[in-house]
Amino acid sequence: MSANLGPYSLGPNDLEEQGIYIGDAKILVKEIPDESIDLILTDPVYQNTDDYRWLAETVVRVLKDNRPCLAFCGIPFLPQTLVAMQNGGLAYRWQIIWYRNNEIRQRGAPPGKNMYTPCLLFDKGKSKRRSFAFDIHSIPVISAVDEPARFKWLKPRCLIRLLLSNYSRVSDIVLDPFTGSSTVPAVCKMLGRQYLAFEIIPEVAEQGRRRVGATQPVIFPPRSEQLRIIKKEE
Repeated sequence: MSANLGPYSLGPNDLEEQGIYIGDAKILVKEIPDESIDLILTDPVYQNTDDYRWLAETVVRVLKDNRPCLAFCGIPFLPQTLVAMQNGGLAYRWQIIWYRNNEIRQRGAPPGKNMYTPCLLFDKGKSKRRSFAFDIHSIPVISAVDEPARFKWLKPRCLIRLLLSNYSRVSDIVLDPFTGSSTVPAVCKMLGRQYLAFEIIPEVAEQGRRRVGATQPVIFPPRSEQLRIIKKEE
């Protein structure tokens, strides 16, 4: 039986449409109860600074105290993204760096040039300031398991898995208001997290639903400390 959050049925579940909803997140999010979300992990359109401001204001309402919000952003838009989210009421904690090492080779960038994507860590400012976070190295831009999906701005599952494993717990409710390729819902299903995701383009949402439906849960999900050890060995 599926769990519910307000009028929404959460994933993972038996019906593919549950957990991923089609529509404008700015409208759909109004039905989410206050302080009911354990983690927000999302990847907005980088140049849409107003979306980050809206995201921050939404986080202040729906996120539980002492829980994080993780939002990817683009390097050229980093200053205005930070300002928008702080003006929206959030406290900046860290910039997690995903070094896209193999993209340097794919695009023929000159040796020594770092290409990376920031993932900004915020909370509501009511918890003790986080003293550390981790950077992420050598994860493929698109892993073999993700290649069939062929989404333009796809984040690899192994990247999302690291973030979910370190910033959420089993059965937590994860919100992705700009879900796109539905990588966050798919990895939530793998790791035993509940999810609620919004996508404004119907065709993209349907592809995401099929992708999540084809995802198999991990029988014994590794704990966050195990993932850090594995990453260090790599």
